[in-house]
Amino acid sequence: MDLIYTNARNKSHELYKGLEDDLELPFSKRVKMITSNGLSLNNYLMEIEIDDQLLNTTPLKIKIELLYIIQEAITNIIKHAMAGKISIFIYEDIPGLIMQIADDGRGFEKKPKKWGIGLSSIKERAEAIRGKYEIETDSTGTEIKITVPLYSTLN
Repeated sequence: MDLIYTNARNKSHELYKGLEDDLELPFSKRVKMITSNGLSLNNYLMEIEIDDQLLNTTPLKIKIELLYIIQEAITNIIKHAMAGKISIFIYEDIPGLIMQIADDGRGFEKKPKKWGIGLSSIKERAEAIRGKYEIETDSTGTEIKITVPLYSTLN
């Protein structure tokens, strides 16, 4: 079990930092790697706008959790949304770092009896970095918004 945990932890750090000999890639390139690995770019119109300068000063723990949230959101879009367009925005605003992930899919019931693992995981990851999680969904699409306070003491 320890070996599995160690391997998973190393992969998450590798996802962000790359191999030890690699130069650190900008956060926007990491996001593009995740989306291109998960999506057939021919089937989705992608819009990605990320403030890499903001992410340069963001603690590693927050960046890793944001990458996992993006990965989970993309998985949910592929499995459930039947979307044609996906947007990912990360920027700074008055309340802090804002991440918005939106699609033009079919949406879902906002108050289901039980949330699936994907949405629960996104909520838990946002809370782990002291973030606020919001979701808007209807028949024209879904938007997940994560707000993380800046100048957090997380490392």
